[in-house]
Amino acid sequence: MSAAWLRIKNQWRMWGTAVFLAVFLLLGTTSHAALAHPAVQDLPDNPQLAAAQALLDAMSVPERVGELFLVTFEGDRATLESDIANLITNYHVGGVVLSAENDNITGYGDPANLLLQTTELVNDLQSLALTGEPVPLADGPAIEEGAVPPTRGAEFVGTPIPLFIAVAQEGDGFPYTTIRSGLTTLPSNMAIGATWQPDLAQQVGEVVGRELSNLGINMLLGPSLDVLENPETSDLGVRSFGGDPYWVGLLGSAYTTGVHLGSNNQIAVIPKHFPGFGASDRPLHEEVPTVRKSLEQLRQIELAPFFAVTGDAASPEAIADGLLTTHIRYQGFQGNIRATTNPVSLDPLALAALMGQEELQTWRQAGGLIVSDALGVRAVQRFYGQDQGFPHRVVAKDAFLAGNDLLYLSHFAQGDDAPYEQQLANIMDTILWFQERYNTDVAFKQQVDTAVLRILQLKLKLYGNFDPDSILRDLSNGLPETDLQGEEVSIDVAQASITLIAPDPDELLERLVRPPSASENILIFTDMHQYQQCSTCDPEPLIGLTAVEDQMLRRYGPEA
Repeated sequence: MSAAWLRIKNQWRMWGTAVFLAVFLLLGTTSHAALAHPAVQDLPDNPQLAAAQALLDAMSVPERVGELFLVTFEGDRATLESDIANLITNYHVGGVVLSAENDNITGYGDPANLLLQTTELVNDLQSLALTGEPVPLADGPAIEEGAVPPTRGAEFVGTPIPLFIAVAQEGDGFPYTTIRSGLTTLPSNMAIGATWQPDLAQQVGEVVGRELSNLGINMLLGPSLDVLENPETSDLGVRSFGGDPYWVGLLGSAYTTGVHLGSNNQIAVIPKHFPGFGASDRPLHEEVPTVRKSLEQLRQIELAPFFAVTGDAASPEAIADGLLTTHIRYQGFQGNIRATTNPVSLDPLALAALMGQEELQTWRQAGGLIVSDALGVRAVQRFYGQDQGFPHRVVAKDAFLAGNDLLYLSHFAQGDDAPYEQQLANIMDTILWFQERYNTDVAFKQQVDTAVLRILQLKLKLYGNFDPDSILRDLSNGLPETDLQGEEVSIDVAQASITLIAPDPDELLERLVRPPSASENILIFTDMHQYQQCSTCDPEPLIGLTAVEDQMLRRYGPEA
């Protein structure tokens, strides 16, 4: 065990022991009124409820309010002087979203170091939340086991609570896969759907869960459970499992099960885009789409896959930990064909009507989390109008009062190219304004406490306790190697998903009289497109120049 690892453990012991002693005492002394305050099921069905309530009672107002926010940040490091360190230690944010867009995943400029850099970043983020400091450098002065660590700086005051570290890892490479090198090349949801095999969907989920958990990531923003009805106007593309609500639900359930099993239940699965936008009339993040459907029609199609991972889930592992609400509105939602809702993610009446469905109501009562979609995207900015600037306080307040527990603050300033400094200022101002509202508005305070209780329950469910051994990844012996099992699963999906559209099989046999002989050449055309993992990274091809040839030789060549 490295000296750095010992230092972080000893630091946490000093602070964590005191906090959990307080939690233990609170378990015995907390009043019945305090324990009964959130709308969740009784204790037998919520083993984390008592500990979460006691932890909540020990938290300050800034700590409670900060837990509501899932933020983005720039850069591939989390030093003590960084903006994200300030948000974690002074604003007590509840989580972060890692993205290639913000240069969070860079490998320090070398793709070979991508997984190491990501894990070091995740460790530093979690260490900031647990101790107020990033993980000490491995070559720093050693501290003997059992020794009293140096006194912490007086500027850090906080309850050690781990962060949600979230990514979108949808498969099919760029642009919906955050970590594009070093991990298994995942198939798209449509490819999984074309196999018609839930077992393969579960196996892909297991690969995702295992590989992301190895890096310390604990929240997956996915999978997409949208039923693709209108491919011409939707921007879903291959991100949907298909157009049949039953099969989308079955495959989504299997995928969710796989992520939980692969991560040993240390990744929270947040399916999207609730309540479904497969029938939308425009791209999701460009402008708020409108769907002309009643609630009963939604139950039959859009909502059915979400029921399959909530109240109708086939097993505990198939139950989603949360749902990501999207910015979509409905015409005829409550029967009046002329009435149009606000975006569901911002409309308390519409979201309450959806959550009132029996399948979702039982899931919600058991602690199910509602996560907003990104609140600064162009669609939201257009909805509020851009004449007076971006009303960041109002947007966050509307999303929270609509019923979202966790607010995803991304692109959180006016304009697509708004500098991060302005986004950061809006994030900090919003959090401070929520703190003021908490202290002056009793109803707002109660809703914050209820949401934070759900968040704490999920974090306790992921880790059991907040000991660094279960949160930080020990890099003293290097990273776990990515095994070949994941690639084999992807190949199995690719083979099983091949669909012959035209010509029919008989005509195909007539055209392909015989396979190529050993003396004949096969001409392969490769459409070369490139992407960048980060803004300073070298461009890489989406498909390698010889990738098809390499796979043909691997599967059918002399050494196959």
